[in-house]
Amino acid sequence: EGCRGEGGFLVNSEGERFMTRYAPKALDLASRDVVSRAITMEILAGRGCGPKKDHVHLQLHHLPPDQLASKLPGISESAKTFAGVDVTKEPIPCVPTVHYTMGGIPTLWTGEVVNPRAGDDDAIVPGLLAAGECACASVHGANRLGANSLLDIVVFGKSCANTVVFNLTKEGRTQPELPPGAGEQAVADLDRILNNKGDIPTARLRAVSYTHLTLPTKRIV
Repeated sequence: EGCRGEGGFLVNSEGERFMTRYAPKALDLASRDVVSRAITMEILAGRGCGPKKDHVHLQLHHLPPDQLASKLPGISESAKTFAGVDVTKEPIPCVPTVHYTMGGIPTLWTGEVVNPRAGDDDAIVPGLLAAGECACASVHGANRLGANSLLDIVVFGKSCANTVVFNLTKEGRTQPELPPGAGEQAVADLDRILNNKGDIPTARLRAVSYTHLTLPTKRIV
């Protein structure tokens, strides 16, 4: 949406700005559901791009490089990292996808993380809470609406806060003392992954994960 707002536009394999068919007035500034549906229709009609005709192209390279750097630094970096695309010279492959995901950490309505054990499906992990895209409170799926994120912030975010207050003040629960250096190993692991010097770029790994190709025998991390 940010790209389209800055003047980016979508084209199919024929180089056609196909949004003229689906939203003659709004064009590429149409709402995300309209744009997603239009992209899907183009792909289903055989006008997708690439060898598999499974995506369309988002054109940005007609915009000045300084505008891309100042207004769209995030998408420029993501396109380079995950698609291997230089947005100042090449189009970005684009397909409809989920914008808001439901995570895999099961929680109760209180925000407390659940770890089923000994036949108790609602057994909690003491002191561990989750809300937002990492959590699965089983109230919505992957399709993002404004209400999804609002629900997590207003309902489950507040519920987590209430749970913490209740546990600390009314039940008098206490957390065990953390050992010296707690969490340092996790930070070190993340730092190693983020700063590794492997031979395979992220874009290649992403392509492999989608196409199930065999990775070459090279050091990754």
